[in-house]
Amino acid sequence: MWIEGAVTHQLNYVIVARRQILNKFSNLIFVWIKKQIAPIQESTKLIR
Repeated sequence: MWIEGAVTHQLNYVIVARRQILNKFSNLIFVWIKKQIAPIQESTKLIR
């Protein structure tokens, strides 16, 4: 019983950690994409 509790606790910890890592990763990707898109938007403004 104690072992099961420890295992589920570990699983929850892993799930939470993975979610946090994914959030950080997606934020980084989002920022990177914005940086890539911004110059394109600026150049289209200049063309207009």
